[in-house]
Amino acid sequence: MNCSHDDSFGSLRLWLRDGVDVYISPDSVVHFVFLSTRKRLRLRVSPPLVESLEWLDGSASVSELDARFSSRLSALDNLNYASFRDFTQYLYKKGILVRENWMNDAFPSEFVARFSRQLNFFLDIEESTVAASALLQRILEQRVALIGVGAVGSWILRELVQLGFQRFVLVDPKPLSPADRTRNALFDHTRIGEPKVVIADRYIHSQAICPETRIRQIPLDIDTDVASLIGDDVDLIINTADEPYIGATSIKLSRYCIENGLPLLVAGGFDAHLASLSEMIVPGQTPCSDCYAMHFEEALQDWKPISHPIIDRRRGFGGLPSMSAFAASAAVLKIVRLYSEKGGDVEQGRGEFLFDKYDIDSFKVERNPNCPTCGNSMAQQPHEN
Repeated sequence: MNCSHDDSFGSLRLWLRDGVDVYISPDSVVHFVFLSTRKRLRLRVSPPLVESLEWLDGSASVSELDARFSSRLSALDNLNYASFRDFTQYLYKKGILVRENWMNDAFPSEFVARFSRQLNFFLDIEESTVAASALLQRILEQRVALIGVGAVGSWILRELVQLGFQRFVLVDPKPLSPADRTRNALFDHTRIGEPKVVIADRYIHSQAICPETRIRQIPLDIDTDVASLIGDDVDLIINTADEPYIGATSIKLSRYCIENGLPLLVAGGFDAHLASLSEMIVPGQTPCSDCYAMHFEEALQDWKPISHPIIDRRRGFGGLPSMSAFAASAAVLKIVRLYSEKGGDVEQGRGEFLFDKYDIDSFKVERNPNCPTCGNSMAQQPHEN
């Protein structure tokens, strides 16, 4: 796109981002390396354009630098090189060049001081200051229902609040117990016996800029009316409830979300899968919990478990806080992908971190066209806010 007559672009004073390194490979290809994401953009450009990158420090406008570039080409007696203005606009659209105060133009100073690092990360993902700002704004506005504030749910909550989420519905029937000291991210020995939702609510109000919360100290069970439990103004549901069993609670929530066009994240970190990846369920795009259940019913039909002599095995699974934090971080990264304009496929499959191999074992489950819950929901999409 030729922008030689775009006076508004020509008036911009652009900076080469400090979060982007520039290298020239032996084959004379310029590599722009985004330091936060390790993403790379490769371009073959002329030597004068490469040299002009050093001018992009915000001290002169694009038009002024364009005139300097044209003068330099005249001195070289070569007018066949690509346009400086087109080159800089391309880099601007890729988030490599930015205006100095783009964050302050979008948010109050308090928000910039708090979220500047992740805004730069969002810029790496979205390739646009406008889209990066919009991603943070979406995060600030979303209302999240978190079912379960235990070993994984508490870590998810911490990361979401640090990201900028501030509107929550918290559901958990249990009080904080001494056993929580090994894995709960919000554990405080002076709060033993207090409801977990109260402790979580206190944390949100101590950290978020504009917190807005509702707490429900009641369980999610098979007969629970989900709408009455969380309200009808929720944008995302996260399930970490492992009682009576996370598979049962997830199917219940998944059916509710498919019917209401809501995304559901089923967090990992349960039973023998303490360092597992989460499942993001988006109506019309991904498998639902019934799809997963049917997949495993078929895949495991020839596996016959032997009865275990221990009846109640709930305390028999070993674990580390690092495993809970891993499962939570994997879940939160999927949430960022969900709200990003360029996040790509939000459901990359089920998997878990294997400590003995120090590797992630994963596989992908496809939507089941015969699923009674989501088989006919291809056209259904998450609701707009």
